[in-house]
Amino acid sequence: MHHPSAITERGIAIPAGHARGSSPKTRQIEVTLARKEAEAMAIRRREETAQARQLANTARLLENNPVLLRLKELEGLADLASRIDRLTVVGGGDLVKPALLSELARAVEDPEEG
Repeated sequence: MHHPSAITERGIAIPAGHARGSSPKTRQIEVTLARKEAEAMAIRRREETAQARQLANTARLLENNPVLLRLKELEGLADLASRIDRLTVVGGGDLVKPALLSELARAVEDPEEG
């Protein structure tokens, strides 16, 4: 029952007029809150540990498999490119020319796929 003059603390309503720690019910609420906070912190730590372990496993896979590493790089570039409206290449184009020539050669060899 939520009384209109109640003070809400972290989602638990403590009736107005009850000072913190002044009644057994208030102390029980505080203990319950502390336990729930500790449980939430433990869950966060487990999730962070699992994420770190997964990242380390992925790094090992990529280190031992250059093709997989290249695939991940291309996936990242595709994701990045999907969010870019305009791209300006500055420089001699040494990185772009081989890809463009390769794509052009493929289109010339098989015009129906290009």
